[in-house]
Amino acid sequence: MNFTVNHLFFFSSALVLVLLLLLIWERVSVANALKHLPWRIHVNGTRGKSSVTEYICAVLQANTDHACGKITGILPTFIDASMRKILLKRRGPARIQEQFSTIRRAVKKNCDTLVLECMSIDPELQKVESRFFQPNVTVLTNIRDDHFESMGKDINEHADALISSISSGVEYIVASKSDFSEKIVARATEIGARWIKPNNFVKDDEIIKYPGVFTDNINLAICACECMGIQAEGAKKSILSYIDSQINNTIIICNTIDNKKIHFINSFAVNDIPSLITFFEKNINSELPVVALINTRRDRPLRSVQFAQWLCEQNIFKKFIIMGDHQSKMKQLLLPGPVSKESIITWNGNDIDQLFKIVTDGFEQEIQLIGMANIAGKALRLLEEIKKHGSNNI
Repeated sequence: MNFTVNHLFFFSSALVLVLLLLLIWERVSVANALKHLPWRIHVNGTRGKSSVTEYICAVLQANTDHACGKITGILPTFIDASMRKILLKRRGPARIQEQFSTIRRAVKKNCDTLVLECMSIDPELQKVESRFFQPNVTVLTNIRDDHFESMGKDINEHADALISSISSGVEYIVASKSDFSEKIVARATEIGARWIKPNNFVKDDEIIKYPGVFTDNINLAICACECMGIQAEGAKKSILSYIDSQINNTIIICNTIDNKKIHFINSFAVNDIPSLITFFEKNINSELPVVALINTRRDRPLRSVQFAQWLCEQNIFKKFIIMGDHQSKMKQLLLPGPVSKESIITWNGNDIDQLFKIVTDGFEQEIQLIGMANIAGKALRLLEEIKKHGSNNI
C-alpha cells in the first residue's frame, strides 16, 4: 500500500512539475515573440469584433505588407500578410493557447503588427489574454447584453468585465461614447492610457449597398489605425475597397423547385436584441412576408429566453421555425405569447429542401427567411448549403 501511495505521489508531483514548466515555457516564448511585434491591437466587445479586426488588417496591409490578424467569430481564422484567410483547426474545445500560437505564428511570418480578436468569454480569461498579449491599442467595439452565463447577470456586470480586462501597458483605448463612458475614463486613468473616440468618418448612406456592414465598425477601425499614424481618409478608402471586394453572404437569394423565391437573411451571429433591431432596420423589406429561423443552443438558455421574449413582442413574423438542440424549450417560451401553435414548426436542420417547403408553404412568390440567435451547430452547415442553392445578387 505504501509503495502504491508513494508512486502515486511521485507521478502526481512530476505531472504538476511538467505542467508548471510548460506554463513557464509558454510565457517565455510568447514574451520573446512579442518583442518582434511593435504594434499589437486587441479587439474586444460584444458585437462586431471580427469585422473591426478585418478592417484594421485591410488598412494596415494597404500601408505595409507586414501586418496580419486573427478572427475568432464564426470560425477561427488567421489572416496572413496578403489578406488570405486560413482556417485554424481545433482539437477539442476552444482554448486560450490558440491565441499564444497565433502570436508565434505571426512572428514566423515576419509580421511586425498583429490584430487579435479577443476569443475569451470568461472575464478572468479575458484578463489573462490581454495581459499575455500586451497590446498597445485596445478596441472596445460596444457593450451589450450577451453571454449571461459567463459575463454576469446584467449589462453593468458585462461592462465591468470588458473594461477591467483592458490590461496595463495599453496606450490607446478606442471606444465610442456610451452609457459606460465614466467607467472607460476611470480605467484609462488607472492604467495611464488615452481614450480615443471615433469620428463619423463614414456615414450610413455611403454603405447602404452593403448588407451586414455597419458604420460604427468602420469608424472604430479607422480610429484605431489613426493611433498608428495612418491618415483617416486613406484608411477609409482601404476599408471600403476591401468591403467591395468581398462576397457578401448576409442576403442570399434562393429559388425553390416550385418557382418561389426565398430571401435568406443571415443574422445567425447577431446574438443580442439591440444589435438585432439595428440589423432588421437595415436589411428587412417591410413589403415581404417574414419567417424566423431560430437556431437554439442548450448551453445558451438565457439567450433563448431573451430571443423568445422579443419575438413574442413582434407582429411581423408569419412563422417560427426552430432548429438546434434547445427546440422544446424555445417552443415552450414562444407559446405563452401572442403566437399561434400552428405557426411554430420544428426542423431537424438536415434536409434543406424540406426547410424550403416549410418556409414557402402558404405563401406566394417571395418570402424573407431570417436566420437568428446562434451561429454554432447546424447553422454553419446550413449556411454552406444555402450558398450552394442561391446567389448573392439582390
